[in-house]
This record gives sequence, C-alpha cells and structure tokens, in this order.
Amino acid sequence: MAIRNIQIERPKSLSRMVAEEIKVAILNGVLKPGDKLVETELTQSLGVSRTPLREAFRELAVEGYITVIPHKGSYVSTISEGEVTGPLLHHECPRRPCHEAGDSSPQKRRGPGEPSRSL
Repeated sequence: MAIRNIQIERPKSLSRMVAEEIKVAILNGVLKPGDKLVETELTQSLGVSRTPLREAFRELAVEGYITVIPHKGSYVSTISEGEVTGPLLHHECPRRPCHEAGDSSPQKRRGPGEPSRSL
C-alpha cells in the first residue's frame, strides 16, 4: 500500500533564512537603498558564518534586492516607487497599501549611482 497525499516540508537552508532576514530588513527600511552591506557586521548580528551570508548575497542579487560590485562590496539596490512590481509588490508594504504601488510597468532595479531608467 502506497502512502498518498503526504508532503514533507523540507527545512529551509541557512542561506535562505539569512536571505529572508536581509530582505525583510530592506523592505522594512532597516537597510536603506545605497547602504553598504558589511559582511563582518552581518555575520555577527545574524550569528552565521561568511559562507551562508555570501550565498544569501548571491540570491538577493539575482532577485534585485542588492547589487554586488566586485572588489568593492555589496549594496542595497535603489528602486523608485514606480519600480515596485512583482514579488516586492506582494510582500509586506510597510509604508502604504500595496494597491497604491503605482505604475505596474516592468523596470530594472538600480545599483548605487545608476540613473533611473525603464526597460
């Protein structure tokens, strides 16, 4: 007899948990656009080693939450209200209701010092 309709939840990886913590800090304004993400400070405050933190940075960079500049560091990406679409729009909106997020046209998130532009 086979067991059906049973799903075992897989635990989240440490790097995924770290990425989620950083993402929440960005969305809640604790980490502001343009802020440099200092590895030593984050590893100490989150209680993790550099490896899961660096894996989280890669994940957050792919998602557009941070910008990694080789040999310079990682920074919180700068986005404008008009660029808040997709996953960001559906996450907790601490400052105003999500339905007021503005223009729904897709735009690229910017790193520090990059001008605003549409895709």
